[in-house]
Amino acid sequence: MAFSQKHDGKVYVPWYNTNEWRSVYNLLTSNCPENLRKALSILKIWKNITPLLSAGVEGTLILLETILADFNNTPEPQVIQIYSITLLRFLNISAANSNRQGNFNRTVSKNDLPKWLIDIRHDIAHDHILPSKSMLELALTNSLQWLIEKYWKIQNHSISDYVVNTDYSNAKIFDCLNAYVRLNLNMYRGFDLNEYDEALMEKVNYLVSKRYNKLKTDTQGLIIILEEILKQALSDPDNRKIANKVAKKLVDEKALLGANLETTKEGNEVISKTFKKLWKNLLNILYENEGFLAALFDQLWLFIICNSKIEIDKKIACLWICDLLNGLLKEQALQKELTNQIEQNPSQADLMTTRLNLKYKLEKKFPEYQDCTEFESLEKLCLVNLDNFEKNILQNPNIFAVKFLDRVMKFNKNPEDYRCLITHTFANMYERIGRTSKIGFSNISTIDNLPFNLGTYETDIPSRIDRNCFENTKDAVMKEDVLHCKRLIKIKNTLPYKNCPFGQLPHQSKTENPLLMNRN
Repeated sequence: MAFSQKHDGKVYVPWYNTNEWRSVYNLLTSNCPENLRKALSILKIWKNITPLLSAGVEGTLILLETILADFNNTPEPQVIQIYSITLLRFLNISAANSNRQGNFNRTVSKNDLPKWLIDIRHDIAHDHILPSKSMLELALTNSLQWLIEKYWKIQNHSISDYVVNTDYSNAKIFDCLNAYVRLNLNMYRGFDLNEYDEALMEKVNYLVSKRYNKLKTDTQGLIIILEEILKQALSDPDNRKIANKVAKKLVDEKALLGANLETTKEGNEVISKTFKKLWKNLLNILYENEGFLAALFDQLWLFIICNSKIEIDKKIACLWICDLLNGLLKEQALQKELTNQIEQNPSQADLMTTRLNLKYKLEKKFPEYQDCTEFESLEKLCLVNLDNFEKNILQNPNIFAVKFLDRVMKFNKNPEDYRCLITHTFANMYERIGRTSKIGFSNISTIDNLPFNLGTYETDIPSRIDRNCFENTKDAVMKEDVLHCKRLIKIKNTLPYKNCPFGQLPHQSKTENPLLMNRN
């Protein structure tokens, strides 16, 4: 919907936020008279708050007041007069207000208004005989539909809250990150630039124009500029406090988790090289700024242990952790070997050649280092601290941790005997679960799928309990420890089972069993 000539780009609006605006949009598109009345009452409140409404909202208010009015006891000539004035006001305010001094016919045609509505307006304004009541009713109804299509639906895709933020730099970082993620994913999916969302391109061009006078017209050029903006912003030490928010955004928006998996010759599933290459520069930016890469590890782990996430996304998160750890261990090994080479031959000047030779030897010795994400600066390796990540894994064990726990502990330089003890314990525990449950947890949909001997764990708790020991107790509830047994264990933390039907496990989904309630 066009703005008036005096519009400067930003206005105060009467709705509290976009949710309130969208609630009115949903009422208008419901095709229910009662909902239209609710929408009208809200629009009247907006009119009282802000008398000068945008053309689309003002036009909707004008039309609804007349369409929903009760004219049963009003003579038809008066009804025709009211309909005519309403239609005239709507067309003047909403359909042609962007060109107040121009030709009305040309302006409304540009706005895709039906030509017969223009003819009706001409008859109302210049003819001695007004159109019929039925014709005017049809015109009002079509005008409302035109408004919904040309204002409400278009705005619904692009409207956003403008938050007054004292920390403008943080808002700018997240704007850049959102735009960067969406451009990267669109490029990966093979979209042309002209297929991108209009609101996205407006945001990207706005961010780019702040740094460059000339706008870039290709996706790769826009991505490079956004990378430069992010690199400069994240290098500010004051922005370390938003490391978790940045990492969470990359995980929640499925930036890294939107990968396609490939199968190697050995039958292992891996993230495609093309997809990993998309994020290499951003991952290096996180790596070079203290706290950001560690925060990404933490957020990927939180995603994995969340019961409401689907298994395929958890698998991709696990593969990313393995890939990033391989990259860090590769850098750690390179750093160690390069230091030894320099100590043995201090006069050696060509460090780049030495590094390339060492890299080749490492990749030959450890095949998993060949296609992992490469970090480009050995000097920045000291900024990566994964102690908290290791602590979180040990405090919240998960079957996925078996795949990368040893690598985490190795990067954190744990003693080898301690590392072997912990990883061996993890491996044995989950191997026993896998051996006793060949079908796997993801295939359990009912109690009948459970194997009889699922998880017989060693415990100090006696398998038989002498009931006499409870006869003299006043407390009717047995102690929690005594209720444990070898086959079933009392659940202490019931939060992961919130909203689950009785008998449903947290990992199960509606697609596996249609009788299960769909969970968020």
